[in-house]
Amino acid sequence: MGESFYSDAVTVVFGKGRFVMDFKKTAPRIDRLKDEQSQTLVTEHNPVILRPQAAKMMLKILENNVSKYEEKFGEIEIPEITEKKDINERSEANTETHNYIG
Repeated sequence: MGESFYSDAVTVVFGKGRFVMDFKKTAPRIDRLKDEQSQTLVTEHNPVILRPQAAKMMLKILENNVSKYEEKFGEIEIPEITEKKDINERSEANTETHNYIG
């Protein structure tokens, strides 16, 4: 079995025969050279490629489980995205990019 991967963001793009969910984890890295120190953000990617049918099944499974989660623990609040307008404009300009979380 593969390693678990914590993701703090996901981008979803699609083409005619597939959906690509790119799960990302961003973490700081401290580099030291002699007496100097610099910080770099490092992003790891774990893309998942699904057929459209599998993506739709995954959507139904997630909807069902989120509903059960909220029944047990309360509503999941989604913070307001200040860049939502920019995301939608990019989605309309490039019909292959439709969702970004994180």
